[in-house]
Amino acid sequence: MPRIAATTKAMVAGSLGFTSNAYAESFNGRLRDECLNESWFLNLRNAQRTIESWRIEYNVARPHSGLAGRTPAAFAEDFLAIAPSP
Repeated sequence: MPRIAATTKAMVAGSLGFTSNAYAESFNGRLRDECLNESWFLNLRNAQRTIESWRIEYNVARPHSGLAGRTPAAFAEDFLAIAPSP
């Protein structure tokens, strides 16, 4: 029987930090609960539009507890207001 060589690559969660998996799982759960489970996709294009719309709302307009209840846009504005100029 011929032998077949295979290689695999793995990313170790610890290499990204101890909390990286928790953040990813939290996001995945929200995406699933708030977007994927609530939508009926007619085709790939419809799925792309629906998910992109949810992503924009999540990243721009939605308050996040990790940002002290501020939206990412408000947090970025506050951060840039206090950050030193290069």
